[in-house]
Amino acid sequence: MVFYAGYSSGVWYDGETVEGTTDTNAPFLNLAQRAEVTYTDEPNPQAVTKSGSVDKTSFSKGVENPRINLTFTPSQGSGAAFIKNFISSDTSFSLLVMIDDSPDVVFARFTGCKVKRMTQSVSIYPDNTPLQVTCEIWAWTIAYTASSGSPTFESAPSTIVNYSDVTIKKTTTTITKWWKFEWTLENEQYRQPNNTGATSGIVRGIRNITGSWSIPAEDVGQTELDEAKNATAVRLQFLIVADVYDLTGCAYTTAEISHPLTDVVGKRMDFTAGQLTIT
Repeated sequence: MVFYAGYSSGVWYDGETVEGTTDTNAPFLNLAQRAEVTYTDEPNPQAVTKSGSVDKTSFSKGVENPRINLTFTPSQGSGAAFIKNFISSDTSFSLLVMIDDSPDVVFARFTGCKVKRMTQSVSIYPDNTPLQVTCEIWAWTIAYTASSGSPTFESAPSTIVNYSDVTIKKTTTTITKWWKFEWTLENEQYRQPNNTGATSGIVRGIRNITGSWSIPAEDVGQTELDEAKNATAVRLQFLIVADVYDLTGCAYTTAEISHPLTDVVGKRMDFTAGQLTIT
């Protein structure tokens, strides 16, 4: 019997030409040096109650419902590209969990993947951290081979997206003294099953974007408190190297000014975004 350690596993992805089908000879891109992944299927089988008994007589087949939860620090290359291309897209991708070895150890390949929810968080103060990404992904099916043909696998990258690779802007002005920025995009999604209980499509609906950011209080905080009170539209920009996530029409749901005894006075603003443009 072979026991596997989680750190040995890698995660790769490949955009699909046909939704739900991994491309033949797919060039799989590496998501990150290390990614923590958990995947589940929740088919919800239907119980047949046994008449005249406290027990059940059998279970009937449910509907396939593969989901993947990922936590990773993206690379500046394919990791950042994954966020840009798939955070809110109708284009599907295949996701591969594997040990790249001779021979490869394939744990699972998920087809027809779309991002349900993604959170990005990065901090300079009080702790400095690289960009941390957590996401929930919905898939069509689970397979146990890499793909047909002769797929290739990108090597693990040697870069990460550090806090120093992130730029925060408000109304196009760079904020040089930000502390923390975190935001979540959640796509409304609908799974379409066929008559065998397998998924034949995942339809994306509206999206909801929320977030929070904090900065030192170099003034009394009147600007942010008034923006919250008046639902003033705020434009925030989150840049990963050169990729721009333009959050426009933001409304502050909370504006908080904290005066701790043993730390710096700070401001934290929670927001809901009206629109998002990615360039």
